[in-house]
Formats: sequence, C-alpha cells, structure tokens
Amino acid sequence: MHFIICGIPVAGKGKNAGDVVAKQYLETPVAQAMHTGPYEEFVRSYTILMEYIQSNEINVNMEAFEFYHTDPIMEPNVTRWQTLIAFPLK
Repeated sequence: MHFIICGIPVAGKGKNAGDVVAKQYLETPVAQAMHTGPYEEFVRSYTILMEYIQSNEINVNMEAFEFYHTDPIMEPNVTRWQTLIAFPLK
C-alpha cells in the first residue's frame, strides 16, 4: 500500500473524510534545499541535500516534505519550477 501526505494550509482545523485524515504539523526546524527544475531531476537535489546532511552530521527524520512553489499550469517552463525539499530535524 502506498500513500501520499499532502499538506494544504488552512485557517482552521480540518475534519477526516473517508481515507483523507486531517493532521496538524507543528512548526519545526528543518534541513532544506530548493530544487529548481523538473520533478524528474529531484534525485540530484536530494543527493546534494543528503550529502550536506551527512557531512555536517545533522540528525534528521528521514521523512521528507516537498513544498511545491510553482504551479505547472501557470509556469509551463519546467526549468523554472521550484520545490522546497525539507527534512525535519530530530
């Protein structure tokens, strides 16, 4: 079974609906990097970020979050797409 955690900022607390579960994430420090380019090139950015985390002995939770800053419908040029990759610190 595969699942995706999708976060959407809202003004108030959400409600569970079927397979969709409302969950609140508290603000937390992260190790992060901005990926610029198509989604198919995520491996490059993840590799660079993980090398930085390891070389600086940063203790992270291995559950990454991706924040999509660019709407592909509004920006068709994939070289301009930006996605923030964040690993919460332990």
